[in-house]
Amino acid sequence: AYPNPFRPGTDGLARVRFTLDAPSGVTLRVYDVSMRVVRTVEVGTQAAGAVEVAWDGRADDGRRVANGAYIYTVEA
Repeated sequence: AYPNPFRPGTDGLARVRFTLDAPSGVTLRVYDVSMRVVRTVEVGTQAAGAVEVAWDGRADDGRRVANGAYIYTVEA
């Protein structure tokens, strides 16, 4: 992911890049360093190949998260 540690950039987005071997439904989960889920992004079905998901730095409740390091998982 870029940037990590997260801090709002010029467009305020963090970008997570990954590659899929086959078309798949994708869910991105962002965690704080205590491993609490901060945000769940249902990306939907993506084609095989390179995928980029933008995270706006907001939690599921809409609040902006603090600058810092975040952990993410991609479920496909």
